[in-house]
Amino acid sequence: MLAARFVEAFMRFLDRLQLSIQSKLMIMLLLVAVSSIGVISWIAYSGGKQALTASAFDELTSVRASKKIQVEAFFRSIRNEVSNLADDPMMVGATRDFSSGFAKFGSVKMQPEWDQRLQQFYRDDFLPKLASKTLQTPRIEAFLPEAPAARYAQYRYIAKNPYPTAERYKLLDAGDGSDFSRAHALYQPIFTKFMLDFRYDNLILINAAGDVVYTFTKSPLFGTNVDDGPYSDTAVGGLFRTIQKAGTRRKVQIVDFSHVTSALAKPVALMGAAIFDGPDPIGMLFIQFPIDEINRVMTDNYGWTQDGLGKTGEVYLAGPDRLMRSQARIFYENPSRFYDVLQKADYPPQDVDRLRRAETTILEQSVHSQAVDNALAGKTGTAILQDYLGLSALSSFAPVNIPGLQWVIVAEMDAREAFAPLTGLTRRMMTGSLVTLLAVTVVAAFFGRLFVRPIFRLVDGVQRLKEGERDVPIEAGSRDEFEDLGAVFNRITTQITAKNDLLERTTRERDELIDHILPAKAASRMKQGQPSRVDSLSDISILYARFITLGDSALSSGFEKSLDLFNDLIIAIGDAAERRGVETVSTDAIAYVACCGLSRERLDHASRIADFAQDVLRIVARLRRDRQVPLHVQIGIDSGAAAGGIIGRKRFSYHLSGETVKVAAALAAQPLMDSILVSERIQTSTEKLYQFGSPVQVDMGKGESFAAWPLRSSDSRDCEPRPPAAKTEPGLNEGDPISSPSTSKGAGRE
Repeated sequence: MLAARFVEAFMRFLDRLQLSIQSKLMIMLLLVAVSSIGVISWIAYSGGKQALTASAFDELTSVRASKKIQVEAFFRSIRNEVSNLADDPMMVGATRDFSSGFAKFGSVKMQPEWDQRLQQFYRDDFLPKLASKTLQTPRIEAFLPEAPAARYAQYRYIAKNPYPTAERYKLLDAGDGSDFSRAHALYQPIFTKFMLDFRYDNLILINAAGDVVYTFTKSPLFGTNVDDGPYSDTAVGGLFRTIQKAGTRRKVQIVDFSHVTSALAKPVALMGAAIFDGPDPIGMLFIQFPIDEINRVMTDNYGWTQDGLGKTGEVYLAGPDRLMRSQARIFYENPSRFYDVLQKADYPPQDVDRLRRAETTILEQSVHSQAVDNALAGKTGTAILQDYLGLSALSSFAPVNIPGLQWVIVAEMDAREAFAPLTGLTRRMMTGSLVTLLAVTVVAAFFGRLFVRPIFRLVDGVQRLKEGERDVPIEAGSRDEFEDLGAVFNRITTQITAKNDLLERTTRERDELIDHILPAKAASRMKQGQPSRVDSLSDISILYARFITLGDSALSSGFEKSLDLFNDLIIAIGDAAERRGVETVSTDAIAYVACCGLSRERLDHASRIADFAQDVLRIVARLRRDRQVPLHVQIGIDSGAAAGGIIGRKRFSYHLSGETVKVAAALAAQPLMDSILVSERIQTSTEKLYQFGSPVQVDMGKGESFAAWPLRSSDSRDCEPRPPAAKTEPGLNEGDPISSPSTSKGAGRE
């Protein structure tokens, strides 16, 4: 039902566009082709996208699951190593020896130059580096240890250490002959091999009192007390108190990453356990997580591409503070581009500057994303979400099972890269669709033209018929409904031709009738269908004639003969009017009215109407003589202004009115038969052309009269004025109709 309504609405839309059938057919074929291509393309696109998305998520989930297993195994390995090291007799002996030797440092008198050397280390080396990382101004008093043992230990193994900061561990013996130095020379090579083999960042030994009696890297933490010293508020002090509170053997504790000033505010994460000598706790062992090893595990030794993560994929760890616990890929590959991306992602400038100073994303790069939130909520899954850079990415997330830590792992890949094959497929599909549509358009145009060719023949036939051809046979050229349509068209053409012939004949007869009844100007308007209007005529000449029969005659023998007589009379007068350029206005009853200058302005209208009046006298005289009938005429002519117009609808005629018409009628009513009386205007304008008799007074009634002049005819024999008769011929008395307005012949035109 909906489809049918849609099709109807679509066809109405095409109709409003006023397109040809061929165009409509092409559009419908193209619409079908586009719909088919669109459906197929959508199925292919959606299926491809679904398959590609599933494949990409499977790849990400596989990598994420693999890294999760590796990270959890890595931390289990560290936990086991810390637990075993804490119970190892060598570690117990080392803790005992370092604690004993460190205690003896307390009795060594600190020389002024030693103290100056140690302070110089803090002022010139440690504090400037720390200030560059924190943008603060640290005071030396906050970091310089107060205990003599600590100051002496730092002087010997830090301030006086001949090796650079990263290689201080290479110093085996400080050369002071102390028990600590002898123990250090004994254990340091062993610890060095262990640290280099397992790539830990630091190994720390703390005695039961909280004194750091050994650090592998010889950082400023060495010699301080983690319970009440300058680093008591750091992760080191917190881990010490946690283990001390637990007080159990082989109980490994862990502390998450935090910034530790002794490590120049670098992120530090520790794992530690208590060291027992028999039943007595004698100290603690701390292992600092190897950041590089964590990154190596997360990146498969920076082999993102080999892991199937392409150019933008990465796997990272995050903590409950939504900060990274591993290095970001883009930061490792292209730090400058990483900072640009952060700026484009509207990261605060201070955060970008902090990342530049820290030179790491661990505890510096925020990862506020839905994937991290889901994983922190204990969820494992996949979704297309915004990554921490604000870009659309395919994300696979899960919590990490590390006792003591609430970490999550997220594997992400830029959606643009993940769907790049789909983009290529879409581009190929679009190219193929365009080529297909072009081919369909050509085929539709070809077959559409073939299909509508019979219609073109019909249209051509109709056009030829419209242009006036009569015999327009149509051959459809096909044996289908078009052939039936062509046959019907041929029958209709025959009928139309016959009706057109009849219509043309009728129209021609109507026009001839109108031309006979109306003046040329009014007839032209009526034939063109224009509305009737009043014609204002400023200067015309009007003839008014009255026909009279006297005494007994052959007219009384029958109406047919009298009708024949007056028919010949009117025809003869009409011919004369056509020769003189005079137009017949009406033949009402016994009156005949003609006009010169009506349809065509004529300067000589007065002379023309005068000549015509003489023609009428001669015609009447000839018929009277030839037919032997007492037929006479009284003619009055005048010139001037008048108004005219068509009256009637079905039986119409042209009617003139005005002073000029009244004067001409009054002149024709004077009792002078076979005479022509003219008004003063006619006499004045034609006095040089004609001879006039003596003027007579014409009574207009109501006491009004005017002068009129008889026009002497050029044929005195036939047109001599006669006195009025006593009575008229019975049977054709004055007032009997001479001709019908609908049958009188109009004047011709020059």
